[in-house]
Amino acid sequence: MAAVASFSVNYFDKRKDRHRQILVEMEEAALLPERLTFDRLGLTHDGSPLEPATLYRIKCTNVGRKTLTPVDTDKPFTATLADGELIEAKVGRISNSDAQLEVLEDAAADLSARRVQAPKTLVNRGNSILFLIIASANTKPPAVTLHADDFELVRKEDSARAESRLSVAAVLTLVFSVIGLITGTIALLSAL
Repeated sequence: MAAVASFSVNYFDKRKDRHRQILVEMEEAALLPERLTFDRLGLTHDGSPLEPATLYRIKCTNVGRKTLTPVDTDKPFTATLADGELIEAKVGRISNSDAQLEVLEDAAADLSARRVQAPKTLVNRGNSILFLIIASANTKPPAVTLHADDFELVRKEDSARAESRLSVAAVLTLVFSVIGLITGTIALLSAL
């Protein structure tokens, strides 16, 4: 009986962890393929030749059960490059109901600090904040941060690994719970 109670507590405790999760998905694309020579074809930015540039699409989706509100947020979604040059950035919001991108004009891009910050905004369950970033000469993709009460950022790869670990852990817990229940039942029947 204690095993079943233990399983129930563990299961509902894990469900509570998913109430405030933001799933971060990142895609990148080279704006000029490496196989093209730069002597005849190249990119420029403000009239100067540009190192090979990359477009990053970063989607931060509220997959939890709770709404992220501006009141919950100490520091909003921020994408930061570790190196290279931040050329251009736009931030938008996608609502779950109409899937239309609403450009957030009050987003702050600090090109010299290589940082883009979304404004504090309401992000309902299923809604997303979207960063479109063009970077040049960087060796690492942008890092995304969010400082909000009890909200956790989960990268897509980390989420898939956690779900597989959780399912194995849940199965093992269930097996041990059933064994405990059977053992307890046998002990109860033998005592009668």
